[in-house]
Amino acid sequence: MGIAEGTSDLPPGSCFPLESNLVFLNGVSFQKGCYIGQELTARTHHRGVIRKRLLPIFFQSEPGEIMKDKPIVDSTGKSIGKFRGNIGKHGLALLQLKPVLQIQDGYFDLDNHKVKAKIPAWWPNLNI
Repeated sequence: MGIAEGTSDLPPGSCFPLESNLVFLNGVSFQKGCYIGQELTARTHHRGVIRKRLLPIFFQSEPGEIMKDKPIVDSTGKSIGKFRGNIGKHGLALLQLKPVLQIQDGYFDLDNHKVKAKIPAWWPNLNI
């Protein structure tokens, strides 16, 4: 489903609420003030530009154990994101949206494993 759970998916100090889709889950309020990171979060939200998001990924074959934050690369070898975790063939990764949308039916490489990323059906229409 692409929903983060716990500190293994949302490492403290290295993730942002909007990249983690918390605004879609009513986990961020733009009416309430005075929380850590409020200014950056509100400015990013109102600017409307979020280039990376936590997305569900699907492995082509059973991957075994992969280290967290391993880079995910496109066909040219350019890093497009970081691996967060998996259970079997299903996982999560923080990925740049542009490459994912451009190659919706293609695969990316993660530590010599082929992975496919999908935009979750529960997301609102982002007009990306």
